[in-house]
Amino acid sequence: MRLSISEYEVDISETPIENMFINQFLPVASGDDVKVYIYLYKLARENREIDLEKISEELNISSLDLHNSLYYWINLGLISMKDEGFEFVSIRELFLGVKKVNQAINDPYPNTKEDLQSSEAENIDINESNTLMFREIERLLDTKLLPNEIEKINSHLDEFKQDRDLIVTAFKYLGDEVGKKNVNYTIAALRNWAIDGVLTVKDFEEKIIGSEKKSSTT
Repeated sequence: MRLSISEYEVDISETPIENMFINQFLPVASGDDVKVYIYLYKLARENREIDLEKISEELNISSLDLHNSLYYWINLGLISMKDEGFEFVSIRELFLGVKKVNQAINDPYPNTKEDLQSSEAENIDINESNTLMFREIERLLDTKLLPNEIEKINSHLDEFKQDRDLIVTAFKYLGDEVGKKNVNYTIAALRNWAIDGVLTVKDFEEKIIGSEKKSSTT
């Protein structure tokens, strides 16, 4: 059996995908992850401004799943974060060592199938942890997170490296004790906590709750 491509009868545009993506990454990625990569890659080649909320509607996936897929490729190094947005990285140049992996990734770029599978397993764990965190936050806020709110939380995690359990704890604590069920307020509080060295739930209990108990007894 032979596969062939018919000649174009109408002049239409196309989106070329690197064979290394098809051979190395497509087989181990989920359907949503592949769908997000190809669609965003098409938009990137067209140099278009993107609206993640609109894209989630066009792809018929939730904002949370869209962000999970986007960060899946960021964690693998195929997409890098820029001040003005995101940039697709040449897979060939990554394999050849011409370009470096996103600085947020500590491990070297996977050069073997075993390395790729290891990175894949790690990314699955990260995505599952993120999904659980965001769903718990949505439960605490009693509303769906907007795409820009998900992005703010992800950006905060990338910058300050606080535990996901602490992020959830902050939303619960500030909602129950302070009456603030607001993403911006919570992120601002988390940023101040990080500056004070509060990175885990244990830190929170010792420094935030402990400080409140001391104040109430004086």
